[in-house]
Amino acid sequence: LAGINAIKGLHCNPTQGAFYLFVNAEQAIKTLGLKDDLEFCAFLLEKAQVAVVPGTAFGSPGHIRLSYATSDELLKEALSRIAAVL
Repeated sequence: LAGINAIKGLHCNPTQGAFYLFVNAEQAIKTLGLKDDLEFCAFLLEKAQVAVVPGTAFGSPGHIRLSYATSDELLKEALSRIAAVL
């Protein structure tokens, strides 16, 4: 959560969910000149090689769903890649 909130353009509140975060990406989407969270997810996959799911699929446009059900090492690498492209 702290890693996400440290990346300019992304924001996430604490959650009581299972192993997903819904990250507000509206500022990053706007800054990059992208149309929506679907384009943002495609951007992250292409530029950062990180797969996330558009929040639109869950009724949360402008957000992304990120799973943290993996090792801390992989999460740090993914956040580093996202930060590098933003």
